[in-house]
Amino acid sequence: MSDKVKYLWLACDKDGELVLFKDKPFRDDWYGFWSKWKSGIDYNCNDEITARDHRNKRFTIPRNNIDLSWEDEPIKVKLVFEKIGE
Repeated sequence: MSDKVKYLWLACDKDGELVLFKDKPFRDDWYGFWSKWKSGIDYNCNDEITARDHRNKRFTIPRNNIDLSWEDEPIKVKLVFEKIGE
């Protein structure tokens, strides 16, 4: 049985939420979010709507004692898929 391994990036937005990314994200200091775009999160009409829309699209995970803050750089995490039992 072989395992499938995938590497993701974990970052902490300014609101304390832990967010997963496929590629290493970029810090958007204006909104306080990490983004997949170097230019920052995707602007949508006005700042309030932009932040709300981005918040709703994030892939967040539970904190589970993970010591990561907004000031920290994203960390590379290893996700292992394995088939259990048959």
